[in-house]
Amino acid sequence: MPTQADLIFAKIVVINNLMDEESIKGCLQQIEQLERMGQHKPLHAFLLENGYLRQDQINKIKAAQELHFKVKEDHQYGQICIQAGFLNANQVQECLGLQKQRQYKERLFQLLINKGYLSKTQHRQVLSHLAKVNPSSSLLAAPKQNEGSQSSKVLTLQDPFAQAVVQQNFATPQQVYECIEIQKQLREMGIQKDLSSVMVDKNYLSPNQVRRILAYIGSQAKGTATATADPSQKTPPPQKTFQQESKPAGNRSPIEGYEIECKLGQGAMGVIYKGRHLKLNRVVALKVLLPEFAQDKEFIQRFFREAKAAITLNHPNIIQGYHVGESNGFYYFAMEYVEGGTVKQMIREKGVLEEEEAIKIVIQICRALDHAQEHNIVHRDIKPDNIMVTKEGLAKLCDLGIAKEINQDGSLTQTGIALGTPYYISPEQAMGEKKIDIRSDIYSLGATFFHMVTGRVPYEGDTSAVIMTKHISEEPPNPRDINSSISVETSQVIMKMMAKERPYRYQNPLEVIQDLEAIQSKDLSKFGSGSSVFIQDGLKIPKESITRVSQIRKTRTSQIRKAPVKSTQHSNLRKGLPRPSLVSEAYKKPSNPIPFLMILAGVLLIILVIIIFLYLKG
Repeated sequence: MPTQADLIFAKIVVINNLMDEESIKGCLQQIEQLERMGQHKPLHAFLLENGYLRQDQINKIKAAQELHFKVKEDHQYGQICIQAGFLNANQVQECLGLQKQRQYKERLFQLLINKGYLSKTQHRQVLSHLAKVNPSSSLLAAPKQNEGSQSSKVLTLQDPFAQAVVQQNFATPQQVYECIEIQKQLREMGIQKDLSSVMVDKNYLSPNQVRRILAYIGSQAKGTATATADPSQKTPPPQKTFQQESKPAGNRSPIEGYEIECKLGQGAMGVIYKGRHLKLNRVVALKVLLPEFAQDKEFIQRFFREAKAAITLNHPNIIQGYHVGESNGFYYFAMEYVEGGTVKQMIREKGVLEEEEAIKIVIQICRALDHAQEHNIVHRDIKPDNIMVTKEGLAKLCDLGIAKEINQDGSLTQTGIALGTPYYISPEQAMGEKKIDIRSDIYSLGATFFHMVTGRVPYEGDTSAVIMTKHISEEPPNPRDINSSISVETSQVIMKMMAKERPYRYQNPLEVIQDLEAIQSKDLSKFGSGSSVFIQDGLKIPKESITRVSQIRKTRTSQIRKAPVKSTQHSNLRKGLPRPSLVSEAYKKPSNPIPFLMILAGVLLIILVIIIFLYLKG
């Protein structure tokens, strides 16, 4: 398989029109064939040897590639700072914006320290955690103190699982100790993770080896039940009834380790409570699975899937998940508690949101969707109820209840089952299609955007079936026909987000952000340009958050075409089709001139026959 560095290099080559996509894919295939023969060759060396690029072009692209990885590392650094509680999201966003203004000449940590937001001690702590999750980061390039001291430590493995791993020679004591340290770091950040899960994440163990180790521990304990790494696989305990009073006493809380303060609301699958983690003294939102679903394995799987997806996604515009588990027969999920209200509540109170306010919210949710797309996750239920807004104006996406990884087998969301809220559901979801991607979320966010600026949903009907049918068959109304104060450009953005066919929508959230930021800045020269890159030293570089290396797929090409092909309209690397200039063109297919030409030719033929007939008759 091509390395990530080669895939990023290929992306930069294509977006700068140095080679067409098919040619670069062919090169990647040839490199893969060489690797199977035992010959490793980086993509840049292959392109240079075969005359595709000059050395000066290679040098520029490698510099852009290095900058790309630095930007990505800085985003990761900022996320760790937020998770550790050293900074808030606004401080990180401010310094990232300042870094961009200064053309990435300073690293994020330098700007944070200079601003007084981060101390040098905190910086060292962040680097310590970064060394665990990304040991190859360039931020760790400075000489390490006491290097090699870890290997000299005497390891005291008290965890039965850790002891079994070493006894059965599945991993070295140093590897086990490293994972224990990572587990401690995660616990300090409020993320509970079994040692087995950490070792699987580090590729020190496979899931099959974990099962074998657990079986070994069970046999050593002579049949004593052992804890499973995945609580969703437990046999559901007898059904119980959760305390219904709004503020039960802490000692009587059915969720061990948490105090329940009050009930916040209820969804389709569970009840949301405001609670407090007793040891960390941290206010949390606790989602508890409804008792009638606790016996249903499918609902339990779905509940744990929501929790795992939320825990995976660490982003300032996404509600952070902390811990998932089972206590006294109740399945629960602890997550970030947000002071504020939902967009639905804002619409109910204000009727219509100001255009500027709505744009700010949509931009932030697009950033959340972009982060989810990086992890191959589609939300599938974007709606005003699932967008929280804090008092400071920070928007957060919540309730990944039906979120689905793109590469899942779809066992919980099979073809023919339309998941999503009817008022905001995408046409492909309404038709029960199995292959749903980020463009479905863009459609639903467009419908939510429509509701915010007009005060009404795009389609209404007496039943869900009627509404879903309209999403499939009827063009969306123009928002300006309902609220004439909406700008033409904002209306165009909404209409394109809600285009019936996916190729005619925005192809990724960053394209939406770019147009909305152009509207915000009133610089309409950038509106509709469709760029998914930033410019550095005259060279286009893919933005950190849009790098989808998994989108470069192998194709069956027998030979490499050296001549660049200008037309790359459907390129996966370019991410999207050219934007139409008119709203109506966002969903219209290009007309076919062939029928008209055939009719014209027929008419001319008839005229010619008549002329010949009259000539012969005369």
